[in-house]
Amino acid sequence: MTRTEFKTIIKIFSAWKIDKRKGNYSLPGGGCLSHYLRRLTAELCERNHIAIKTNGDIGETLNGRIFVPFGNDEFLNEQEQEQRIRAIVDELIY
Repeated sequence: MTRTEFKTIIKIFSAWKIDKRKGNYSLPGGGCLSHYLRRLTAELCERNHIAIKTNGDIGETLNGRIFVPFGNDEFLNEQEQEQRIRAIVDELIY
């Protein structure tokens, strides 16, 4: 799955409107849109056993390992995944 396709999926699952013109607005219950989207994206990745690859595309995971067809598999730690999630969220709202 490409990065663009994954961003579309995040927009579909979001309960809040994602619009670059509004940016990182405050939510009624407190917090801001970026925090909500980071949690949503992390949950989508965890539930579907996927992770963001180095090139930004999405790959299947098993025990912290991203499978890359016809190439070398990537190993991913939690901190790297959080940084990649933050980058996708920033692309969505800024």
